[in-house]
Amino acid sequence: KLLESSTSNSTVCLVQEMVPSVVAEHRVVCMFDKATGSMRKESMWMDNMAPGTATQKYKMQALDVSDFKVASSVCVASSSVALRCFRGDIAAQRAVELRAASLVDTWMDWFQDFSEELPQCTRIDFLVSYHGSGHADVWTCEVGECGASLCSLEVHGRNLAALNNAISDDPSGRFPIPLPTTIPRNNGAKS
Repeated sequence: KLLESSTSNSTVCLVQEMVPSVVAEHRVVCMFDKATGSMRKESMWMDNMAPGTATQKYKMQALDVSDFKVASSVCVASSSVALRCFRGDIAAQRAVELRAASLVDTWMDWFQDFSEELPQCTRIDFLVSYHGSGHADVWTCEVGECGASLCSLEVHGRNLAALNNAISDDPSGRFPIPLPTTIPRNNGAKS
């Protein structure tokens, strides 16, 4: 349907592969700290919606695939992830976090290859499937501009990254302002 529209200029259509056995989504919000020239990365874990919730939320009659999982807006504390998502397998959780961090770096390299500068803020989401005994797979499912949900992060870092990006030349020397050392979090209800 995307390419059939007479007003569409799209030459590419993306198709997402069904990832089986998804236990959660791991997300990383990346904010460019113009003052230090580095990318600040804040990670969090998102729980899946309860079965049947997605069809109600998105007003669908049914899901075509019974094992399809949709992330909720509920953040899971890192200290609870192994027990909640990996049957207590801390090694699997750590492996996912390391793999996701490596993939984030790869995405940042990609941004630099195709742009003069890194994005002021982006959120990279990963589907995580678990297969037992330290074995989990990580799949990039979204690279977004981070205009909406910060998934429990308060707006301090994103807003400051945007402000610093908007002020390209400040003769007064007040900008860029470094991102805060700690970016406050909330319980995820406002995200």
